[in-house]
Amino acid sequence: MENKYKLLLAEDDTALRDIAALFFRKNGFDVDTAINGDEACALVDKNRYDTIILDIMMPKMDGYTTLSKIREKYNIPVIMLSARSEEYDKLQSFNLGVDDYVTK
Repeated sequence: MENKYKLLLAEDDTALRDIAALFFRKNGFDVDTAINGDEACALVDKNRYDTIILDIMMPKMDGYTTLSKIREKYNIPVIMLSARSEEYDKLQSFNLGVDDYVTK
């Protein structure tokens, strides 16, 4: 049995989360999803991920706080996926340790 690349997708928009997860699964990824930062952090503590994709604007805990909490314990590649395209948001993400920033 081959090892699949394991991905965590944290996105509160149900339609976007579902279609992105489906895309990744159809392309051979093992995908877990979270609807907010609290869920994402709990999953990161329980599982080993090869990459994490985070939205910035999520309920309970935003992507910035989630990224900070992940970086306190883990060195997992993180991609910020956000509708926010302002320079401030990108700089803030990179200052907190994100590996890449993609605008929706």
